[in-house]
Amino acid sequence: MIISLRRGVLILAGGVLALAAIALPVQAASSPRAAAATGGWRVVKTISERGRSISLLGIDAVSRSDAWVDGFIEPARAKLPLVALIEHWNGSVWRRAAVPAKAAATLTVGDRFPFAVSASSAANVWVFSIGRAYLHLTATGWHTGSLPKGLAGSSSILDAKVFGPSDVWVFGDGNVTAISASKLTSFAAHFNGRRWSASRMPTRGGAGPVSALSEDDMWAITGQGLYARHASGPRVARWNGKSWQLTAAQPSLPRAAMLYSILALSNRDVWVAGSAPNPRNGSSPFAEHWNGRVWQDVSPPAAATSGDVVLTFLVPDGSGGIRATSTDISSARSTLWHYARGVWTAVRAPGSWPDPELAAVPHSTSTWAISGFLQGRGLILLHGPIPR
Repeated sequence: MIISLRRGVLILAGGVLALAAIALPVQAASSPRAAAATGGWRVVKTISERGRSISLLGIDAVSRSDAWVDGFIEPARAKLPLVALIEHWNGSVWRRAAVPAKAAATLTVGDRFPFAVSASSAANVWVFSIGRAYLHLTATGWHTGSLPKGLAGSSSILDAKVFGPSDVWVFGDGNVTAISASKLTSFAAHFNGRRWSASRMPTRGGAGPVSALSEDDMWAITGQGLYARHASGPRVARWNGKSWQLTAAQPSLPRAAMLYSILALSNRDVWVAGSAPNPRNGSSPFAEHWNGRVWQDVSPPAAATSGDVVLTFLVPDGSGGIRATSTDISSARSTLWHYARGVWTAVRAPGSWPDPELAAVPHSTSTWAISGFLQGRGLILLHGPIPR
């Protein structure tokens, strides 16, 4: 069984499945009525193959004509290794990236699998496994690498931020002891074009997700993880270009609340999202907003249930609003949320769209999404105009 955090959201997966990708052109929604029923979201590509299954785990949009998705193909036979899967949007079509098999295999050694993808251009793309290995696309092709063992140890890479070929960050957690009594340490490392170095985080527990205003101004969730008893609790930390420091004003979190996403739009416009316990012995979507003076509760109006429902994947909608998803971990049912002019609206994602992950297309009103974790196929979705 794989136990991992998908950008902060707990995932349990197991079994042996497999699949491959098929390059398809962007497809229009089947009808205006179908698009309206899903709040304007539509599937633009389906990745599937009979008898196999696919997992899509990371997405990054660099520009209208440059976006990346990573994941893996799980073979039909248990003893065969996973196969790395990388998809690229070139402004007209999503197509499987031509990664040499030997290079791609570096991401799927042992229990590793591609997890985080980040890029600054089509000639500077980084794909990190949940372990230490990575692929780096440059103008000369794909190259393999691994974080130094002494630096990363047994760390799990959960997020990445790429500002240029000589300015790359990865974040995650490190298991100090055996998994049965794991103590999580915050992990952040920086690549300056020549070497990797560790960057100290100010809390115990995992580091990430991260939202960046610039290479010298990043906001991160730290201090939590799978084994919360060994963490210091959710905190917001900020990179000032020289060091990571806890922000002077912290979100006013309910007891036992967890944070799974952060979005910094400016120094006076920062969002965090996650879950908080409710009276039904479950958890409900939770969000707070920093306006430069105070943190305010802006949680969606979701009815309390006994399920564990989390709010995550906050992205700007390009028009001054916010998009997000919430997922009931026990049922994998998801809701696509939109916040505009102080009001949340929601559309229930179809059952075949579990746990969509979002990526805003820069300088546009379009949003990409991926969905598909061990469900037999992977989906790439779009809200708004086709980015060109």
